[in-house]
Parts: sequence; structure tokens; C-alpha cells
Amino acid sequence: MKRGLWMNIFAKKKTPLTSILRNTELFSHLKNKDIERLFQIGHVRQYDSNEIIFNQGEPSFGTYVILEGSVEIFWKNKKSEEHISSFDSGEFFGELSLVANNKRTASARSVGNTTLFYIYSKDLRNYFLRNPLLGMSVYEKMLSIMSKRLEILGSEV
Repeated sequence: MKRGLWMNIFAKKKTPLTSILRNTELFSHLKNKDIERLFQIGHVRQYDSNEIIFNQGEPSFGTYVILEGSVEIFWKNKKSEEHISSFDSGEFFGELSLVANNKRTASARSVGNTTLFYIYSKDLRNYFLRNPLLGMSVYEKMLSIMSKRLEILGSEV
């Protein structure tokens, strides 16, 4: 009886968040072992409703995947805010940090309670250097998604 109790305490439990990450568009083509490894280099962050995730002009060090909730992306000027886009569970944002170390071009805030998976660009690049085929497949997927987003944004202008 005690053995079973201790086995349960020390057993490595599979987090359901890895399942959510597995179902995101960006990582849906990866094997389970690769999802587990990505999950190990990233960080889960919780945000309350209407909480600022990052501000326009701040340094950009990583990208986010929405595990639960929603995020609004907007531009700020001295007098107002302009809504750019919204993202929901399974989508990613802040991806420009993966290709260039620039400042954030817009601000982001949570819409409702939101759980995000954050990956530092440097950690992801290092992981992809050790796994180049995996890295190439994720970057190809990311570029495909970014291309679709730009087409939509261009058609709205």
C-alpha cells in the first residue's frame, strides 16, 4: 500500500499542457518526443484578464504560444490604441523575435485569463542547432503561417 502511494508521488506525470502544445498549428507536425523536449526548454506563464504581456518598443527575446485563452495585439500612440489582431488557443505570436532581435513592434494583452507557453529565441535556436531537421521544419511551418497572416493583413489595408 505505501509503495503505491510513493510510486504515485514520484511518478513522472504527463502534463496536459504538452497535449495542448501538440495541437497548436506551429507544432502539430512534430513527434511526441520533440514536443516533450520543446516543453522542457520553454516556460508556462499565467496572465490575468486584461494584463499586458509586452509593450510596443520593448526588447523582443522570445515567442509565445497560447495554451488557453486569447491575446489582443495592438498599436499604441499618445492618444489611442489601434487593434491589429487577436489570437486564440493554439496560435502563436511574437514570432519576429525568432528571426531578428528587434524591439516589439506592437503591444499584447490577455483577453480573459490566459495561459501562454514562452520560448526564449536563444534557447529555441540552440535546440534547433542540435536538431537541424526539426528546426527547419518548424521554421518552414512558421514562415507559412506568417505568409498567410501577411496576405490577410494586406487584403485588409
